[in-house]
Amino acid sequence: MRALHRAMWVAITVFGLGCAGVGGGGVMETVEMERFVERHPTGLQIVDVRTTDEWVTGRVPGAVHVPLAELSADHPSIAALDKKQPVYFVCAVGGRSKQAAEKMAAEGFPAISVDGGTRGWEAAGQPLEGKP
Repeated sequence: MRALHRAMWVAITVFGLGCAGVGGGGVMETVEMERFVERHPTGLQIVDVRTTDEWVTGRVPGAVHVPLAELSADHPSIAALDKKQPVYFVCAVGGRSKQAAEKMAAEGFPAISVDGGTRGWEAAGQPLEGKP
């Protein structure tokens, strides 16, 4: 069964990458919290799309803040990102980050939604930056 899941994932990924150039769009995927925690120390591009009220309660270290309502490729914090490198989107639990990743993939970014969001990060025993 695991082999079947891996084969399906590979097929979906290859198809997605093959279609990434269609219409100038990027690739959108989701990453589980465990993998995000493993990758985090490598210096990821992270965008937190929660509201300002949520942002000030603590965030994943290294994240920049761009509320979902303000998210666009023209936003200064987004325009400063490297479009050749993955951009990880986080929110509280994963719903808004998925919307953000889909939107930015359509703008040509390799966009990754972090499943579990900031709550999952904290639940995994990871520190929050700026937590009061």
